[in-house]
Amino acid sequence: MSPAEHDPEHDTARELRMLLGPLRRELKRATPPPAAAASLTSAQVELLRAVQQHGPLTTTELAGHLSLARPTVSNLVKQLTQVSLLSRELSPIDARAILIGVTDEAQGILREAGRQRVAVLQNAIDSLSAADRQTLDEALPVLRRILESLQDRGARHY
Repeated sequence: MSPAEHDPEHDTARELRMLLGPLRRELKRATPPPAAAASLTSAQVELLRAVQQHGPLTTTELAGHLSLARPTVSNLVKQLTQVSLLSRELSPIDARAILIGVTDEAQGILREAGRQRVAVLQNAIDSLSAADRQTLDEALPVLRRILESLQDRGARHY
């Protein structure tokens, strides 16, 4: 099929791709970070969320979850450890391994940022019609399956 021909399946993928990035950016712009997180980069916040969700983890495991190179993750962990947002502990299973965990301070920052983003997103959802809210509710499991399908593919190409 030539690029000029109409392909509804690819139109859906293209439109979804064109919506997700701007949606994420607008949500981020609409919610100022908690004061304690104002100096954190997006990569640092993403790493904190990954450790909160999956941790405690080794840097190798964390790199796998984030699809980043281990040296990149090690540098981020070092930065966040220096500002007391991550902790390092010996693994109880393998004394050679260091497990990375979030501190209570990081938990609080992530909790507050999450609350703010949910509130902004809820306000936007509340402005939709009842039919649109229902459609959105029905689309969530499909979006979750798309995410899982992408995660299951393993190797990332950046």
